[in-house]
Amino acid sequence: MRRITRRAPPAVSPVVLAVGLVVASTHSGCAGLAEDELASLVQEQPDSNIPVVADDLVDPQPGIAQVAGFDLAIAADPSGAHVDLAWPDQGPGFVYDVWRSSDPYFFPGDPDSTLLVDDLAFNQFRDISANIDDNSYYYRIETDGDDEYLSTIAGKFVQPIASHGYSFIGFPLLNTGNYDAQSLAADIPGVVKVKRWGPYKIYFGPDHPAPEWDAPNFSWNPGDAVAVFNNGTADTTYTQLGTVPIDTDLLRTLGPGPNLATIPLSLEPADAIGLAARVPTVTQLDDWNLSTQAMDNFYAPQWGTNFHVNPGHAMWIHVDAPTPWPPRTPFFSEYVEGTSNNKAVEVYNPTGSAFDLDDCVVQIYRGGNPAVGDTMRLAGSLAAGDTLVLCDDNADDLGPCDLINTRNFWNGDDTVVLTCGGVAFDVLGQIGFDPGAQWNVGGVSTLNQTLRRNCGVETGDPEGTDEFDPSAQWSSFAVNDFSDLGQFSCP
Repeated sequence: MRRITRRAPPAVSPVVLAVGLVVASTHSGCAGLAEDELASLVQEQPDSNIPVVADDLVDPQPGIAQVAGFDLAIAADPSGAHVDLAWPDQGPGFVYDVWRSSDPYFFPGDPDSTLLVDDLAFNQFRDISANIDDNSYYYRIETDGDDEYLSTIAGKFVQPIASHGYSFIGFPLLNTGNYDAQSLAADIPGVVKVKRWGPYKIYFGPDHPAPEWDAPNFSWNPGDAVAVFNNGTADTTYTQLGTVPIDTDLLRTLGPGPNLATIPLSLEPADAIGLAARVPTVTQLDDWNLSTQAMDNFYAPQWGTNFHVNPGHAMWIHVDAPTPWPPRTPFFSEYVEGTSNNKAVEVYNPTGSAFDLDDCVVQIYRGGNPAVGDTMRLAGSLAAGDTLVLCDDNADDLGPCDLINTRNFWNGDDTVVLTCGGVAFDVLGQIGFDPGAQWNVGGVSTLNQTLRRNCGVETGDPEGTDEFDPSAQWSSFAVNDFSDLGQFSCP
């Protein structure tokens, strides 16, 4: 329940700051792929009619949403050692707290966040420690501890570039999506070729050798990935600076076969099995082996030894049918907490293909207990766009119910979790926190109400330990209202 990804912007006119972004490079160990091995993966074919996009890294792309809040601009200082932050002045009397975290969707005060400065009287700040160990950092500004006035999240994201070999770069941040091949090569000393993977054509585009660039220049969008060939003698890194997007900013479709795609920053948990649970059409994942500088192949369903998936980085993802990306998974679309045994929950499949529920359960965490209290198994194949309704066996109306269960269902102070393959897909409540009798914000309550998921919600919220606001994604209806169960549609 990451509140900030759903918070409405404050009633302040945002100002887009014209702060140019400068990319810094440092040295780090990494891996690549030999040019002949790359060529053996796919057939080279020419691209044509590729538009050239200007190198404009200041304004967010039109029509693309970003994490809610007032604008925050990030830039590297000329030396490349620090990052500079700037934001519009929120008005007379405002002072600012500057927060940093390794979590791209953090909330100020989270355990992994750091308060860099509080009660700052100016609307700009330089982080002189931002280059420590080449870490990826994310920033947001809070107005004097008042979480009603929070900035968007801006990030410093570092990816390794191998010496004398191919590396694959993902683009998870906004404001970097307008890069073109020539600009990227100019920012990474030693890069002599840039290739783009065509997910619908299933091949790499032509070589784009520097400095002549005799093939047409090309550009890409956030969420895409490219291959670069570094002819330098030393490993290096590539640093992106920009605004952190939400998953819906990066929506695309993976074509059958191999796809080179960016792993979304919001992916949790970050491992191969967790990713495969979210993408039922996946048949193979390919990742780089740092010691052999070759590609390791992992196949469904065994997956061999599980491996870490780095959010924000590029990975080969093989699917056997057109698949929405980033991963979308079943989530709760309706919740009934009524009188007596009138309890039910609806699960919706937003993906473009059937989803096997045989490894899915609904878990109940009682009150503030951090351990699971009851587990209810789901079953069957849930068709694309369809729902499954789970009900208490003693509910007054069992007509809309697909499954009934004899276990003790939830009360208003219990947390309800949808888990598949051991991976949490959606959480309603806050694990380990006792809210009293209910969670209640603005009259939207988990006690004696029917809650329906708002239109526009396309994925569940797997984070179960942070603060829960039921009004952020749910609308309230009368107690014991079973009338809409079994359907979930939005205009």
